[in-house]
Amino acid sequence: MGEFLDNQEILFVLTKIESLKILQQKINKRLKDYSNVYYDTKDKFVVPTDNSIYSCIIGLENKKIKSIEFSSPDNPLAFEQIKSRLENNQL
Repeated sequence: MGEFLDNQEILFVLTKIESLKILQQKINKRLKDYSNVYYDTKDKFVVPTDNSIYSCIIGLENKKIKSIEFSSPDNPLAFEQIKSRLENNQL
């Protein structure tokens, strides 16, 4: 996340974060400085799934959901794949 915060093509929606302060320390960024970070304190974004403890990557096209995947033990390379697509401008 910290690596791609400057990319305005990405919207980061943070849900169920227990401590924003700890997250900011981990990534060494002040999230309130970024307009593409939404901190969901009212649980507006809920993806019905058994994977809710894992990070969810949602791809949109024309404001419609194109893909949903989770970074989980079943999909350990999810973030590497999205990073590769970002670096190659394939999103």
